[in-house]
Amino acid sequence: MPFPRLARAALPLAIGAILLSACTGAPGAQPTEVVTAPPPGADPSPSGLPTATPVSPEDLTCENLIAEDALAGFEAEGWTSEEGEFAINDLVLDGISCTWAQSGDTTDNLVVFGWAPITADEAQQTQTQLESVGWTAEESADGLYLSEADAQNPDAAGMTYLFGDGWVTVSDTKPGLLLIEQPAL
Repeated sequence: MPFPRLARAALPLAIGAILLSACTGAPGAQPTEVVTAPPPGADPSPSGLPTATPVSPEDLTCENLIAEDALAGFEAEGWTSEEGEFAINDLVLDGISCTWAQSGDTTDNLVVFGWAPITADEAQQTQTQLESVGWTAEESADGLYLSEADAQNPDAAGMTYLFGDGWVTVSDTKPGLLLIEQPAL
């Protein structure tokens, strides 16, 4: 297996490690307060917890489309992004597609993330087109996943779209969709 393919295969693991490291405490760390359920009738929303403020679709960039930890990981590795149009087959949507790769890298060692608004009719037409050429559909609570078969690994999903209510996201791997920050609609 050539190194770029190995590096690409290892990238989801590296991204997962970055995300997991943000979720773990220091060794021997003790909680400073006990969290209890709110009393009945109280506002259950978390207060004082840092949350990312969703940006508007018009303000999306390659840097704010993905989770901050993923962005920091890419930048630490010297990766840069190239912004492009969001297209599914011949349908070009008013969204953003970002290709991240090692600066100056001309191999297939890259990752793709994208988001676009989409009408119900456009979504239905696109889903039908993709399924007709062998893409696999999977319904979930998040929306409809459409994944391209990965010729190198039949058990894995290659390029994957996630269709939601009025929007669609894309990544070169299904796990990559978890790194996309949904804009405010």
